[in-house]
Amino acid sequence: AKAASLAAFAGDPDAALLALPAPLGVAAYMALGGMMPPFLAARPLVHKRDFRRWARPGDVALAACIKCGNTWTMNILHQLRTAHNASLAEGFDDIAHVVPWPSLRLSPRHNLSDMMALWDQRHDWWDHPGYAFRAFKVPSVPLPPRPDRSFVLGGRLEVRFEPDVRYLVVVRDPVDQLESMLHFVDTINPDFMRAFGMPGGPSVAAMKRRFAANGRDSASFLQAWLPYLVSPNVFLLHYQDLKDDPALWLRELAQFLDVEVRAD
Repeated sequence: AKAASLAAFAGDPDAALLALPAPLGVAAYMALGGMMPPFLAARPLVHKRDFRRWARPGDVALAACIKCGNTWTMNILHQLRTAHNASLAEGFDDIAHVVPWPSLRLSPRHNLSDMMALWDQRHDWWDHPGYAFRAFKVPSVPLPPRPDRSFVLGGRLEVRFEPDVRYLVVVRDPVDQLESMLHFVDTINPDFMRAFGMPGGPSVAAMKRRFAANGRDSASFLQAWLPYLVSPNVFLLHYQDLKDDPALWLRELAQFLDVEVRAD
């Protein structure tokens, strides 16, 4: 069992670093360029073999920037794909079970093998044959079309190599996003943050810098996606547009997803 555990960590060096006692583990992880925050794993997104463990042609990847309506659009995607079947539309207890987040670590010792085992346990929820399509939460930016050798891959999506996966990109006014984030930070379980060696309660200025540095503020997020917005498998949605005219944008989104919905 110990040998199997070591082999699992050898296949996921980020998890091996994070498994070290806090705050040593997260400090080493950050020093070596690990993806932040540390509870997001890069491997399921950027390594083609790992990406294809969960993604297949026709899937929808929800690339919504943080605090830009992730939960809202997860529910919208699920309602659109089950519009023909009310029992499927309501047959779940948590939207994250039917629109899962493949790159989320639940603990510092959560390696890729653990994550895959969890997906398998919930397979019937997110891979139901009655769904018009499968959907996943992937709040990440793409790799630039022509990255130079100095570019850090991090947790970026290789969109140019995955034309058969559809991407729904959601952004929001950065001021509204930050205000929402400040409220959200107070609701995060402090034990979860401490487990990853992360202190809570960052200042507004620190949060703005961190958002911009990681491409997680809405403006930087949109800028990273700009080269791909002409691709037929990428659909851009603005939070405020959806809020102002939901009927219009739901029709547009349904057309992108190739699903039929009733006019009412």
